Amino acid sequence: PSYYCIRQLMRMPETEAFQAAQRERASALPNGDPGFGQESALEELQASAGTSWDDTKHVLQNHWRRIGLVVLSMAGVSSMWYTASPYSISYVDDHGGSDNVATAAVMLAHLMVLCLCIPVGFLTDKFGVGRVLLAGSVVLVGSAIPCISLLSAHATDELSVYLIIAVMMPLMIALSGSTIQLYVTEMFPTDVRYTAVGVSYNLAVGLFGGLS
Repeated sequence: PSYYCIRQLMRMPETEAFQAAQRERASALPNGDPGFGQESALEELQASAGTSWDDTKHVLQNHWRRIGLVVLSMAGVSSMWYTASPYSISYVDDHGGSDNVATAAVMLAHLMVLCLCIPVGFLTDKFGVGRVLLAGSVVLVGSAIPCISLLSAHATDELSVYLIIAVMMPLMIALSGSTIQLYVTEMFPTDVRYTAVGVSYNLAVGLFGGLS
């Protein structure tokens, strides 16, 4: 499936905004005149482009404020998704519950998030990614501690474990995490978007998802 998806992505045309940015950068090259040299300039630009340290350094120097904002914005989503879900299994087991029940609940939670991505995407199209992400962040902040408290108090009750892990947590995560990638992408201009997203997104996941 991964190979098929990658092949399909490679066949997809770039967006008009990205192509316009590429043409603008190519026009600044020696062969980048608007006439017959445009194609050769684009080829030269593509050949010189890459994920080199110079490109990364340029992004860090000129867009560090946006990178910092993205990292902080993803703190709650990263810690909740990459830590709370797998940690729930050992948490339930430590409080006298069944780790098999918790494992099944976590699997259902992932399925729930997949299903909830569709209505959250519809809400994003209707109200905008900023408003939906803000609402999701408020729900996440207000519900995270009560969820953990309920899980601690009812770890031995299988129905409660399913309701908390497979229903309540996916609702929190889906609302704030389904379209966070869109928010991160729109934070950066087209000409540095791939590098900036790669730096900020993975930095946030590594700090608040991996180290936590």
